[in-house]
Amino acid sequence: MKKLSYVIVCFFLFTAAICSCSKDDNPEEEITPSSLPTITNLVQSIASPQPGDQVIISATVTTEKGTTLSAVTLKWTLDGANQTSVAMSNGGTGDVYSGTITGQIAAGVAVAYTVSATNVNGTTDKSGNYTVKALPTPTGYSQLFLN
Repeated sequence: MKKLSYVIVCFFLFTAAICSCSKDDNPEEEITPSSLPTITNLVQSIASPQPGDQVIISATVTTEKGTTLSAVTLKWTLDGANQTSVAMSNGGTGDVYSGTITGQIAAGVAVAYTVSATNVNGTTDKSGNYTVKALPTPTGYSQLFLN
Protein backbone atom coordinates (compact mmCIF):
# COMPACT_ATOMS: atom_id res chain seq x y z
CA MET A 1 0.00 0.00 0.00
CA LYS A 2 2.87 2.36 0.79
CA LYS A 3 4.35 1.69 -2.65
CA LEU A 4 1.08 2.62 -4.36
CA SER A 5 0.85 5.87 -2.35
CA TYR A 6 4.46 6.63 -3.21
CA VAL A 7 3.79 6.08 -6.97
CA ILE A 8 0.70 8.31 -6.87
CA VAL A 9 2.59 11.12 -5.09
CA CYS A 10 5.47 10.85 -7.58
CA PHE A 11 3.00 10.98 -10.49
CA PHE A 12 1.40 14.18 -9.18
CA LEU A 13 4.78 15.81 -8.50
CA PHE A 14 5.98 14.89 -12.00
CA THR A 15 2.78 16.29 -13.56
CA ALA A 16 3.08 19.53 -11.57
CA ALA A 17 6.72 19.93 -12.66
CA ILE A 18 5.79 19.46 -16.34
CA CYS A 19 2.91 21.96 -16.13
CA SER A 20 5.05 24.62 -14.45
CA CYS A 21 7.57 24.47 -17.32
CA SER A 22 5.04 25.37 -20.02
CA LYS A 23 5.59 28.53 -22.09
CA ASP A 24 4.06 31.73 -20.70
CA ASP A 25 1.68 33.06 -23.36
CA ASN A 26 2.04 36.72 -22.47
CA PRO A 27 1.23 38.73 -25.64
CA GLU A 28 3.11 41.79 -24.33
CA GLU A 29 6.40 39.96 -24.64
CA GLU A 30 5.83 38.57 -28.11
CA ILE A 31 7.70 40.30 -30.91
CA THR A 32 5.60 41.04 -33.97
CA PRO A 33 8.09 41.48 -36.80
CA SER A 34 5.47 42.72 -39.28
CA SER A 35 4.12 45.57 -37.15
CA LEU A 36 4.30 49.18 -38.33
CA PRO A 37 4.97 52.21 -36.11
CA THR A 38 1.98 53.77 -34.35
CA ILE A 39 1.34 57.53 -34.48
CA THR A 40 -0.96 59.03 -31.83
CA ASN A 41 -1.63 62.42 -30.20
CA LEU A 42 -1.03 64.51 -33.33
CA VAL A 43 -1.05 68.12 -32.02
CA GLN A 44 -0.29 71.53 -33.52
CA SER A 45 1.03 74.23 -31.17
CA ILE A 46 -1.28 76.99 -32.49
CA ALA A 47 -4.87 76.12 -33.38
CA SER A 48 -5.46 79.18 -35.60
CA PRO A 49 -2.10 80.58 -36.70
CA GLN A 50 -1.82 84.08 -38.14
CA PRO A 51 0.67 85.24 -40.80
CA GLY A 52 4.22 84.82 -39.55
CA ASP A 53 3.39 82.27 -36.83
CA GLN A 54 5.51 79.14 -36.77
CA VAL A 55 3.51 76.01 -35.96
CA ILE A 56 5.13 73.14 -34.08
CA ILE A 57 3.62 69.76 -34.87
CA SER A 58 4.14 67.04 -32.27
CA ALA A 59 3.14 63.38 -32.23
CA THR A 60 3.70 60.34 -30.07
CA VAL A 61 5.39 57.63 -32.16
CA THR A 62 5.80 54.11 -30.79
CA THR A 63 6.92 50.76 -32.13
CA GLU A 64 6.41 47.19 -31.03
CA LYS A 65 9.05 45.58 -28.86
CA GLY A 66 11.98 44.45 -30.95
CA THR A 67 11.67 47.09 -33.70
CA THR A 68 13.24 50.53 -33.89
CA LEU A 69 12.36 53.68 -35.79
CA SER A 70 14.57 54.63 -38.70
CA ALA A 71 12.90 58.01 -39.41
CA VAL A 72 10.10 60.32 -38.30
CA THR A 73 9.34 63.03 -40.87
CA LEU A 74 7.04 66.05 -41.11
CA LYS A 75 5.91 66.91 -44.66
CA TRP A 76 3.68 69.85 -45.57
CA THR A 77 2.22 71.56 -48.60
CA LEU A 78 0.94 75.10 -49.10
CA ASP A 79 -2.30 75.38 -51.09
CA GLY A 80 -1.62 71.92 -52.54
CA ALA A 81 1.87 72.67 -53.91
CA ASN A 82 5.50 73.05 -52.84
CA GLN A 83 5.94 70.05 -50.52
CA THR A 84 8.52 70.62 -47.81
CA SER A 85 9.96 67.92 -45.57
CA VAL A 86 11.84 68.09 -42.26
CA ALA A 87 13.08 65.41 -39.90
CA MET A 88 11.23 65.40 -36.58
CA SER A 89 13.23 65.05 -33.38
CA ASN A 90 12.39 63.79 -29.91
CA GLY A 91 15.08 65.59 -27.98
CA GLY A 92 16.90 62.31 -27.33
CA THR A 93 14.31 60.82 -24.97
CA GLY A 94 10.73 59.60 -24.97
CA ASP A 95 8.27 58.87 -27.74
CA VAL A 96 7.14 62.45 -28.52
CA TYR A 97 8.59 63.84 -31.75
CA SER A 98 8.23 67.42 -33.02
CA GLY A 99 8.91 69.45 -36.13
CA THR A 100 8.27 73.06 -37.16
CA ILE A 101 6.26 74.44 -40.07
CA THR A 102 7.68 77.87 -40.90
CA GLY A 103 5.46 80.93 -40.69
CA GLN A 104 3.36 81.70 -43.76
CA ILE A 105 3.23 85.29 -45.00
CA ALA A 106 -0.30 85.49 -46.40
CA ALA A 107 -3.62 84.95 -44.71
CA GLY A 108 -5.84 82.26 -46.20
CA VAL A 109 -3.00 79.85 -47.03
CA ALA A 110 -4.15 76.25 -46.61
CA VAL A 111 -1.48 74.10 -44.96
CA ALA A 112 -1.77 70.30 -45.13
CA TYR A 113 0.76 68.25 -43.19
CA THR A 114 1.63 64.59 -42.72
CA VAL A 115 3.71 62.89 -40.04
CA SER A 116 5.42 59.74 -41.34
CA ALA A 117 7.12 57.15 -39.13
CA THR A 118 9.28 54.42 -40.67
CA ASN A 119 10.75 51.23 -39.23
CA VAL A 120 12.18 48.14 -40.96
CA ASN A 121 8.62 46.90 -41.67
CA GLY A 122 7.37 50.00 -43.50
CA THR A 123 5.84 53.43 -42.99
CA THR A 124 2.76 54.76 -41.20
CA ASP A 125 1.27 58.20 -41.96
CA LYS A 126 -1.08 60.48 -40.03
CA SER A 127 -2.32 63.80 -41.43
CA GLY A 128 -3.73 67.14 -40.32
CA ASN A 129 -4.37 70.60 -41.78
CA TYR A 130 -5.06 74.24 -40.97
CA THR A 131 -5.65 77.57 -42.69
CA VAL A 132 -3.64 80.68 -41.84
CA LYS A 133 -6.03 83.26 -40.36
CA ALA A 134 -6.04 86.97 -41.17
CA LEU A 135 -4.64 89.42 -38.65
CA PRO A 136 -7.39 91.01 -36.59
CA THR A 137 -8.60 94.33 -37.94
CA PRO A 138 -8.02 97.15 -35.47
CA THR A 139 -11.21 98.87 -34.35
CA GLY A 140 -11.96 102.03 -32.46
CA TYR A 141 -10.52 104.68 -34.78
CA SER A 142 -12.90 107.24 -33.26
CA GLN A 143 -10.25 108.15 -30.70
CA LEU A 144 -7.52 108.67 -33.33
CA PHE A 145 -6.57 112.28 -34.13
CA LEU A 146 -4.29 113.23 -37.02
CA ASN A 147 -2.42 116.54 -37.18
